[in-house]
Amino acid sequence: MYKKNVQHGEVDMSTLTKKKAEAEERRLKKESGGTAAAAAAASPNEAPVLMQEGDKRWIVRNQVGVPSKKLRLELDKVNMRQAVRIENCRFVYLQIKGKVNSITVVNCNKVQVALDSVVSSLDVLKCEGCDVQVDNSAPTVSIENSNSINLYLVNPAEARATKIVTACSSSVNVNFPSAADSEETVERAIPEQFVSRIVPDGARGYKIETKANEMFS
Repeated sequence: MYKKNVQHGEVDMSTLTKKKAEAEERRLKKESGGTAAAAAAASPNEAPVLMQEGDKRWIVRNQVGVPSKKLRLELDKVNMRQAVRIENCRFVYLQIKGKVNSITVVNCNKVQVALDSVVSSLDVLKCEGCDVQVDNSAPTVSIENSNSINLYLVNPAEARATKIVTACSSSVNVNFPSAADSEETVERAIPEQFVSRIVPDGARGYKIETKANEMFS
């Protein structure tokens, strides 16, 4: 998904990844009646939605592709006063063109989101196996109750200004340009284990001091 490896908006799938996708698709077909269409219809059960709700929010909900061919969607009429909510989607690639106020990704599986900028925050909640690429800026990225999340921060200067907050999440990786060569990508894992100690607070009392386990530093 990162620009260095592929053209923006395209997904680079290696042979191994393709094989995994095909295996996943076979599993879904078996569970849902033997066809790709049935697999896509199996979850979620509600009708797909892609609409502007009033003048302040875009809704992308219940959109489903298949492992070997993600459903490709695009929002190109957004503005910085609007929020985008992506909910209950599977095997989807969504590109958001332009700056928006905020983006929330909820209850999604194997979803990729490519965006330009957010004014306030980007939130990923209760998601599994999702990728998010920020081309320019996202002041705060919050990842909660999620697993196997890859965050790509493309802009070298803006990447270093991004605050990343995680809670109850595992296998979260952040990819950003190297300080030595902006064309090179650095990947770092967000710590999952922490060590807490009771230490003096400087006011004749005590406080809890928590740091990442050294193996994750």
